[in-house]
Amino acid sequence: MATAPPSTVTPDRLGEQAGVIPVELSTRFLEHFSETLYSSPQKAFEELITNGWDAGAAAVDVYIPPDLGADDAAMSIIDNGASMDEGGLRELWHVAFSPKHDQPTAHGRRVVGKFGIGKLATYILANRLTYICKGSDGTIRRVTMDYKKIGNNPSSDAERLVTDLKIPIYIVDEGEVFDALHNIPSGREIHDRIRKISASSKPASLHVPPSDGARKIPGGDTQDFEPTAEYGGAPDAFIPPAGDTWTLVILSDLKPAGRDIKVGILRRIIQATLPFGSEMNIRINGNLLQSSKANTSVIKQWRIGPELDIDEIDIASTATHSEQPGNESTPLTTDRVAVTTGLTPYPYIELPKIGRITGTITLFQDRVTGGKSESRGPSHGFHVNVLGRVVNQLEPEFGIDNLNHAAWSRFRMTVRADGLNPFLTTNREQFKEGPELARFRSFLRKAFNVARACYDSDEEAKLPDGGDLLVRSLGVVSLNPLRSVVLHALQTQMPLPGLLDETNIKDRESESKNWREKTATNIADALNDVRYANLKDDSSLAVFRIHDCSILVNKDHPFVVEHNRTKAEKQLIRTIAMIEFLSDMYALDAGVKPEIMAEVRRYRDKLMRFNAMRRRESGTYIAKLLLTMQSKSEDSKLMEKVVSDALYYLGFDVRELGAPGDPEGIATAYMLPVKESVDGNDTPRTYTFIFEAKTTKHGKVPVNNLSLDGVAQHR
Repeated sequence: MATAPPSTVTPDRLGEQAGVIPVELSTRFLEHFSETLYSSPQKAFEELITNGWDAGAAAVDVYIPPDLGADDAAMSIIDNGASMDEGGLRELWHVAFSPKHDQPTAHGRRVVGKFGIGKLATYILANRLTYICKGSDGTIRRVTMDYKKIGNNPSSDAERLVTDLKIPIYIVDEGEVFDALHNIPSGREIHDRIRKISASSKPASLHVPPSDGARKIPGGDTQDFEPTAEYGGAPDAFIPPAGDTWTLVILSDLKPAGRDIKVGILRRIIQATLPFGSEMNIRINGNLLQSSKANTSVIKQWRIGPELDIDEIDIASTATHSEQPGNESTPLTTDRVAVTTGLTPYPYIELPKIGRITGTITLFQDRVTGGKSESRGPSHGFHVNVLGRVVNQLEPEFGIDNLNHAAWSRFRMTVRADGLNPFLTTNREQFKEGPELARFRSFLRKAFNVARACYDSDEEAKLPDGGDLLVRSLGVVSLNPLRSVVLHALQTQMPLPGLLDETNIKDRESESKNWREKTATNIADALNDVRYANLKDDSSLAVFRIHDCSILVNKDHPFVVEHNRTKAEKQLIRTIAMIEFLSDMYALDAGVKPEIMAEVRRYRDKLMRFNAMRRRESGTYIAKLLLTMQSKSEDSKLMEKVVSDALYYLGFDVRELGAPGDPEGIATAYMLPVKESVDGNDTPRTYTFIFEAKTTKHGKVPVNNLSLDGVAQHR
């Protein structure tokens, strides 16, 4: 008996038609809600995963093929939630209507979706959107939206709704689904996932209460519950849907934005935006996502609640907000609002008109912005979670101004505030401005100030207690900025030239690890001493040599040469160099842009060199100036001054003239022996000469400038 040839039908072509769904849409509507309203192409996946959450899914799997440029490339999302029957599919395509709007909870969870438009974010990614659903009645149904039919509508009126669009509903056999899956990327993995869901036991009355430790959840997954999740509050009493149900969504005939999806970026966005923790597992290409947390040591951590010691907030102009285009400005009040706190059944703070707020504030030892921290996803700033979803992933400031401080780059606040849900706009990323939002921002600012005060008063961050008297004598000053900037430079690149010396560093990654461990044990190890070194005349005043933790003062810098005679002067120069260097470290760590710091350092260096030039009491520096100025005809007056200084340094008594028709000056010197007897009087013997100073661009002085007549006249 001959074997039937394998099917070449793809999942978006399966089944026998059993009905139609009328849809009202227009191209302009789609473009607005997918390309404009949603901030990135990855938002489509976030919306589809959120639908799985609302459906009571315990697991969602996302599959992205390695070659998105292939003709048959397709992306898929499958979940083991309640899925949809025919009525559910009709509601799905009733655009701008959602049965969830009046349903605050489902399956023991707070419902996230409420506008009925999230699925339209897929329009930017693909031309075809297919849903294959196994509902609670055991029937498998398919619907496919072909967005091209809307875009190709002949109507010239883009504002008019397309009312004649009909989406067929198909009944599909499970075997057909399995055969068709083998014709799309990741189809075998999806096949295995469906079999695993079908094989798992999911009784209708199953209730999964929160409990410590690992547990089995519907769908054949093992789940780790975190009773102290960073967003705080009580976990949902998850009640999974009954029966063998699942929903498969396939995006095919990809558009350019779909073909440009980056798996790494998608992973980071979902990690940061959908921290469902133990209540739903999310996988991308089979890899389970973990919560996005910075891997660095912690200075201090607070639970949002009584330990923050916040009992009131001031709503003033400091709690400003970023106005969105088209929004009317809502003036902020200056009220003082009392807040309440509690510990039962979990730590919380209650804000009037917003409700209970929970979460965690963490102040890290190192910066968690930039460099390798970006590969973990956004980690600093405010992470505002509404109904289990972070709503401000691209704006860690949450519209609050003036947060530039060294503590800001080490600050992470994860806050659950479900009471903000009524103020969310349709894309669930922006809020309607008003007094409630101003109140919430004021609370966030006050919470940040708690962490900032802790960072500024870090008593463990002292100057080293080593053998150098200068370092010991300066007392308690934070070395955290130095530690942070050096670590950041080792992990990425040097922030400024002439700031850090990498001599003897061969392996930056290894040196970064050593620096982190050494300074984490004792911050005093970040700076051993401050000493002089032969650098270059054109180098900065001081540099930090990483391998021996030393600030090197440039012995060749003109300012150092001019002020380096006595022990007191040397001590003062070392102090000035260290203060300036550590101040630069603080500014960089506080967020001042490197290019601005470079300008500040250049300006300061010019001032120091100008000071040294005006003083000119060092023979070495005077000699350098004579060599430098002799060919700078535009600075002839300065050359005259330098010649006078040279004669004075050699011991002459110099009287400067320089008026028109006069020489530059007259120099007088005593001859040896200093005294001789003239008519019985002891008078000093001296000799005197006049001097001229000339500059030239070409290394030669014109003969007419050396006229003996002029010299005789001057004499």
